[in-house]
Amino acid sequence: LGTAFRVFVDGELASHAGVVGRSPEKSVPGYSPHTFNFQPKGETVEIVIQMSNFHHRSGGIWESIAFGHEQAIHRMSDASLSIELFLAGSFAVMGFYHLGLFLMRRKEASPLYFSLLCFLLILYTLTNGEMYIQDVIPSLSWSNMVRIDYAAAFLGIPLIGHFVFSLFPKFYRRALLNWNWAIGFCFVVAAGVTDVYTFSHLMPIYEVIALLFVCYILYVLLRSAIHRQDGASSFILGFAVFFVALINDILKSVYLVPVPSLIPVGFFIFIFSQAFALSSRFSKSFIAVEKLSLTLDEANRNLEAKVYDRTVRLAEASEDKQRKIEELELALNEIKALKGILPICSYCKNIRDDEGSWEQMEAYISSHSDTQFSHGICPDCLVKVSKESGMDKQD
Repeated sequence: LGTAFRVFVDGELASHAGVVGRSPEKSVPGYSPHTFNFQPKGETVEIVIQMSNFHHRSGGIWESIAFGHEQAIHRMSDASLSIELFLAGSFAVMGFYHLGLFLMRRKEASPLYFSLLCFLLILYTLTNGEMYIQDVIPSLSWSNMVRIDYAAAFLGIPLIGHFVFSLFPKFYRRALLNWNWAIGFCFVVAAGVTDVYTFSHLMPIYEVIALLFVCYILYVLLRSAIHRQDGASSFILGFAVFFVALINDILKSVYLVPVPSLIPVGFFIFIFSQAFALSSRFSKSFIAVEKLSLTLDEANRNLEAKVYDRTVRLAEASEDKQRKIEELELALNEIKALKGILPICSYCKNIRDDEGSWEQMEAYISSHSDTQFSHGICPDCLVKVSKESGMDKQD
């Protein structure tokens, strides 16, 4: 009931929220779900509801009033609160999980937008339905609670758009994304600087704008799926559920259909499907990293074997080179020995070696080099030998 009410049962005050008044100055807004018990005094029950609304664009009975046995009504209220707390807790877990993924790998921005969207949904869930935020923060005023609710709605569509843009930038025009953020921030600023009655009239306008942006996002997803972008097909399924929930709540806000709000549930299905898609994406990345790591390990092992084989070959070549150097040095030393001053007999031409022994010149040179000698006689020596032996007289 909005935005201030009093309920009388058989003339007695049974429940109230805010202060009912005949003017804005005397009326104090405030609403929250109430459950109260009463015992009929007779066959008929007189229920009187007094309401006043000077602070919101719409007032009156927003939801149907449920009657029943005490336990059934309390179970209904507890079930509704349990569902909302379950959704808020699920959003918190997925939000912190994907925030951790972003902090570990900052190059991938999609987990950041996903986590911010989850935190925004927590605020939206706690300020609607059973409005549990009033139990968490009792001092929170009615106007600030409405501002939080509207700000979460105004920023939700730009965050979804940026999340989709981070995953499928090929078909999402950056200019439209910037316009989406600009419009969202303008509405948030309006909610912050004006009174609730003024900015609550902006919600139908924003719902039309949001519906147009959501249709464009759906168009981007369809193009991405047609071009076989990774994850686009599964993304469309979750986003279609959110799209149906959004239309349902828009129709509900203008009182065209008497249905419960489906945005939190639709968001939960959408968030859960995207969390699964992101986890699958990161899992594929980890598998690719593991395969690359195995490939690198195998390449390193092959490289080590090649380095070892090359090292062995270089060592063998080095040994062969050293051996040849030693042979050359030995040959050089022998050559240098022949180039020095040789002590030779002036008569017999024998040569004295380093140990003081005399040996024929042919033997010495042959032992200190590869030179071999063959013996003959020159013409001068032939004449001399013939004279000494008397062979020339015989002729």
